[in-house]
Amino acid sequence: MAKRARLTKPMTSMTRRQFLRRTGKAALAVTILSQAELLSGCGDTNDTIWDELAQRLQGPLVRPGDASYGPLHLPFNRRYEDVRPEGIASCLNPSDVRESILWAREHDVPVAIRSGGHNYAGYSTTDGLLIDLGRMRRVVVEDDTGVATVQVGARNTDVYAGLQPHEAAISAGRCPTVAIGGLLLGGGIGFSSRKLGLTCDSLLETEIVTADGQILICNERENEDLFWACRGGSGGNFGVNVSYTFQATPVKDVSIYDLQWELEDGEKVLSALQDITLQAPDDFSCRMGGGRSGKDGAGRSPANVNALGQHFGPREELLELLEPVLRLAEPTKKVITNKTF
Repeated sequence: MAKRARLTKPMTSMTRRQFLRRTGKAALAVTILSQAELLSGCGDTNDTIWDELAQRLQGPLVRPGDASYGPLHLPFNRRYEDVRPEGIASCLNPSDVRESILWAREHDVPVAIRSGGHNYAGYSTTDGLLIDLGRMRRVVVEDDTGVATVQVGARNTDVYAGLQPHEAAISAGRCPTVAIGGLLLGGGIGFSSRKLGLTCDSLLETEIVTADGQILICNERENEDLFWACRGGSGGNFGVNVSYTFQATPVKDVSIYDLQWELEDGEKVLSALQDITLQAPDDFSCRMGGGRSGKDGAGRSPANVNALGQHFGPREELLELLEPVLRLAEPTKKVITNKTF
């Protein structure tokens, strides 16, 4: 039988503490090296794919560290401001939207869409790619037909400014910074709804970029099922709508009112306002409620009841409609104005 080889150097003894110390150092060295290699590799790959997207876009791609990133990534609801996207594609046209979607699919990057950013639930936030449509705000109106084509990022204030010179209106929202995209895809309720219906009721056509990168025109003759789904019932989940075409309604006089009363007058005032609204023509609208505005000497906001709305007609007609409640209790705030187109 062959003899076993003998050690030429005797093994030194090692305590348990020495063993743990030495093996711990070795494991730490391996871990640090592995993480450094991993981070180095990911960083190179990450920068490469984002550089690729930037080359595919006509609009700018904003990354963390860029000067415009801070204000651009903030959502309307600051509860979600810590959700920070790796990149923001500031799209200029449907092609930019298409390239953003295709790139995100190719690289498995999560996506969120933002037109105005007013979603209270934070749906327009992501830690991946934010497709921002805020630069797509053009409003074009055909003077002879009243047909208005509005890009997805146009705010209510842009829509009204575009329509006013043409003496026309659609049923849109009151908040000036809400974008038409989020408003319409949810139906769209505003002060004009009693007379003109929901925002989606005047929609003639929409252009949409689908998840597979197709750019489709949807109306009653083309892609009619998708056109139906985009008018208020879908939650906007069938693609990225990039423009809307509306049939606007001719408008002449519009009168607006903003009224407040002391809280102690609330019961009789609200009852009278409900009676007025029930009996008034569809030209009249009213949003009534309670709230706080301003501050008293103690630094607290005094509670009040209020009414806000409009009337398609001259100021005199609006005053006549409001006369029962104005006679019932003296408002603490009374603003009634008229706009003639």
